[in-house]
Amino acid sequence: MRINSNADLITFLLSIIVGIGMAVIYDLFKSMRKAFKFSVVSIVFQDIIYSVIAAIITFTLLFIRVYGEIRWFVLFAELFGAVLERKIISKVLVKSIYKILKQIYKVFICLKRLFERLSIKFYYFIDKTKEKIIKKS
Repeated sequence: MRINSNADLITFLLSIIVGIGMAVIYDLFKSMRKAFKFSVVSIVFQDIIYSVIAAIITFTLLFIRVYGEIRWFVLFAELFGAVLERKIISKVLVKSIYKILKQIYKVFICLKRLFERLSIKFYYFIDKTKEKIIKKS
């Protein structure tokens, strides 16, 4: 068992940053749920995806920084970072992401309507052209 306080301190600080990052990722999922109505099955699937992402990130951190050993201070620091993010910036971040997603949704709705109108005019043009070609034949 190795003891290196400088490396452990750096690992602890990185773990806090990773915890904050994982909480931000969860806030993104939460904002998507708030902006768009999802079914219960979809929400469960999103939670599974988040859990897999969090596990991969944690495993990678443990593998790179402490050679794959499960160290309590790494897990504690991730939890501390996540709680810190939830208490300080989560509310503002979720509202901001929600507003951005709603604006993106509105843009897509406008593009959909524009595409529908253009496709109707295109089909109308094709029909008229087809009729002219048939009359000439």
